[in-house]
Amino acid sequence: GNQPTQAAEKQVSMRGQKAGMIQGRSCRWQMSLAILASVMLCGCPAEEQKPANRLVGSWLGTVSVNEEKLEPTLSGVDGKVQLESLVETLTAYQRRLVFHADGTVQVTESSSTNTGIPDNNGEGTWKVIRSDERSMEVELVIASPEWNHQEPQLWEIQFYDRNKFRIQTGPPGAKDAIVQKYIRQVSSD
Repeated sequence: GNQPTQAAEKQVSMRGQKAGMIQGRSCRWQMSLAILASVMLCGCPAEEQKPANRLVGSWLGTVSVNEEKLEPTLSGVDGKVQLESLVETLTAYQRRLVFHADGTVQVTESSSTNTGIPDNNGEGTWKVIRSDERSMEVELVIASPEWNHQEPQLWEIQFYDRNKFRIQTGPPGAKDAIVQKYIRQVSSD
């Protein structure tokens, strides 16, 4: 009467071994997938980590002027009048930049007051020269009927976060007197 029980135990034991083998394969398979995934994720930089991708998109910029820094660089008797006029013109400006992933850029400048200076549109190219976590140097070449210069411009961009950056400019002697602040525009589509 013991043989059917031994045969049944042997069958159960075989099932247990097969289940263990399948479970072992499954565990190795999961481990292999985990290793593969980690190599793929760590091996290549994510899109967000490429410096240029931080800039791709539409940005709206305004200008602020440090009058104390700018005034000494203006010469002549009418320096104060020059300064007031320049500050009024610059702070009335808005600039929209649209950086595309293919290296092209569109620039639209407009004034909120009647400064007599026409709105200005331009197109061109851009590329990142160098970058780190907080800043990047970008070379722009912008062509426009209103702008005679097509030589490359170097912009030192400082990021506040992923949706805000600034560019400090100014004449010799006051290179940081004019600050352009840009905020990322969220697309409405």
